[in-house]
Amino acid sequence: MNRGDSQNAGLLALTRLASRRSAGDDICRLFRDTGKFGAVFASIAPVCASLYRAFFACAGSGGQSFLQFCNLNSFRVKFVIDFSVFIGLSVLQDFKEP
Repeated sequence: MNRGDSQNAGLLALTRLASRRSAGDDICRLFRDTGKFGAVFASIAPVCASLYRAFFACAGSGGQSFLQFCNLNSFRVKFVIDFSVFIGLSVLQDFKEP
């Protein structure tokens, strides 16, 4: 009995299948389908990222629509708007590791 036969005997004991052919077929089928499921999950991530960007674009435009009710001739209002946009865009740079 060579080493390959002992591995097959261990596989048969683990899976409790009667023939070697069905045990090998099941394992090959499992590995074949695992790659396909991985490809499906990998293709979902870019779709979720694009929906995330579209959602925040809509939320941002909704927030900008409230500016029509502000007095944009006031320096104080312009300062608050500009400061909040600046802090929102630059605060992530402070937390990046060097």
